[in-house]
Amino acid sequence: MKNWLAGAALGAGLIAASTTADAALLEVLGGTTTVALEPAALKLAGLEVTGVVGGAQAGPNGVSFAINGRDVGGLLAPTTLTYDSTDIAGTLSGSIEHSGGVEFNQVVLAGNFSIAPGGSHVFTVSDNLQTSGVALFDANVTNLDDSVPGRLLVEGDLKVTSAFAHALIDTGLTKLNLTGEVAGTYSTDAIVTPIPGGMVLAGTALAGLGFLRRRQLRKREAAAA
Repeated sequence: MKNWLAGAALGAGLIAASTTADAALLEVLGGTTTVALEPAALKLAGLEVTGVVGGAQAGPNGVSFAINGRDVGGLLAPTTLTYDSTDIAGTLSGSIEHSGGVEFNQVVLAGNFSIAPGGSHVFTVSDNLQTSGVALFDANVTNLDDSVPGRLLVEGDLKVTSAFAHALIDTGLTKLNLTGEVAGTYSTDAIVTPIPGGMVLAGTALAGLGFLRRRQLRKREAAAA
């Protein structure tokens, strides 16, 4: 009887772990984010791209940063984005982190960018260099592709947030309220890997056996009383 119960507990753990494994959870390990800014939008905002720090210039108005964690006082805040491959848009969680900055008008104004899910088919791009996580752009998702094994491609356009639009006005760079203005496009080509299922399997099975062991001890204590 005990062997049967142990087998049942272990079987329940295996079934639960198998169900979790079938969900195909993945996490982002690295990759690159590239942004191409619209010249017309830059002109309206009174901005000119004059350089890149800790990244690479991609064309006259483009910048590219590695997905390598975000610099926080010399330490790296890691990328934590995860998702279920059976429902990418509905299960995205965490953030993609970058170190480095974009130089506008001979001054670094923004950098150490975080990209995080902000709603259905929308990400937010936040600045952590000059501000503490102020959202600069709403990044609409127009393409979400995981057809290449080990990669996740996210593409879309960038729209100026209200916070960024008012910051541009407050600094005297423009008198226009550019909230919702399309500022450019972005492409995040992420390297992904499955989240190890073995740990889930072992943990779930052990939890089942632990429950069985506690049940047996309670029975012995009741019999001895």
